Amino acid sequence: EWVGLSKEQKQLYERTVNASLNEISASSQGKRQGQVLALLVKLKQICNHPSLILKEQDLTHDFLSRSNKLQRLEELLEELKKTEDRAILFTQFAEWGHLLQNYFQTKWNEEIPFLYGATTKNNRQRMVDKFQKDPRGPKIFLLSLKAGGVGLNLTRASHVFHIDRWWNPA
Repeated sequence: EWVGLSKEQKQLYERTVNASLNEISASSQGKRQGQVLALLVKLKQICNHPSLILKEQDLTHDFLSRSNKLQRLEELLEELKKTEDRAILFTQFAEWGHLLQNYFQTKWNEEIPFLYGATTKNNRQRMVDKFQKDPRGPKIFLLSLKAGGVGLNLTRASHVFHIDRWWNPA
């Protein structure tokens, strides 16, 4: 799905691009490639939510309104929650996964497991078993791409969301 940026996201995006392009143009050839890659990561974070680039952990009342992507994701997950379907959500940013986990757990007062690089082997297996085998288990399972892409077979999921795509159409 295509989702536009909120006003705050647009301002952060433009400010970040302008500052970074000035920095990149003033840099030596050897540094430019790394700076371009760093810029792309920042822009992807802005497209997810301003809190990522601003390093905010506060889930205040306006958390949802600051990101059109989060608003649309919530709408899709609300539809899913009305069914018996289950979904896995992939993100490449652990900090985004934590923010989403905290936000949705607070909003819906239910467990939303998040499997990421620091998850222990025992907790990983417990999360997978609960999602796969428990009829009352969580309907939504958050995974980091790195941790979730290694040896997992989550056949219980009927929906897959890639929250932050590898490319940035903007």
